[in-house]
Amino acid sequence: MNRNNQLRNLFFSYRYAILTAVVFLTTFGIVDIIIGAIWDTISHALRKPENFWTMPHLVVYVGISMIFLSGIIGIVLLKIVQFDKMTKRGIQIVLSGAIVQIVSSMSDLISHHIFGNDGLISLSHQTLEIGIILSAFGAVLIIKSKYNQKFKKILPVAIINLLISIIWLGFNFMLIAASPIICALYYEFFSIGCIIM
Repeated sequence: MNRNNQLRNLFFSYRYAILTAVVFLTTFGIVDIIIGAIWDTISHALRKPENFWTMPHLVVYVGISMIFLSGIIGIVLLKIVQFDKMTKRGIQIVLSGAIVQIVSSMSDLISHHIFGNDGLISLSHQTLEIGIILSAFGAVLIIKSKYNQKFKKILPVAIINLLISIIWLGFNFMLIAASPIICALYYEFFSIGCIIM
């Protein structure tokens, strides 16, 4: 038996364990991103010195790395094992969301180098949030397609991730729409974001 067949058999034997790892990495990667984003927002509110490589940003990027890793593992798994359409679509959406997050992260790095610190509202942040929503939605699809005892326990966390991500993006779009009023009334807190808008 050649090496490729051994790998294929290994993946096939452990397909549900590997799929569980994909779901856990995605779900807890998003939890990690949310914690890092809240921490970053608090740091902005407390006016702590910021650059791109602060601890809150690193926490966010560890979460993005977890999601990207889960997407890669999922795609490798799809090459070897046939899953139903919903599971396949979920894995593809997780990876798509991870790619969007990586691209927006690089955009954020470039933005920090060109413009300095940014506020809550920037194109790279909103793109990152869209990638998080995609990954969260993909995780929910995978869980719903393979709804068993293992996945039953993580479904509430995945749904909460999806809801928080949607609310977060909605809040930021609301800030954009209301920016003239918010920037006038609360200029100190949102000052950098107001400059970018």
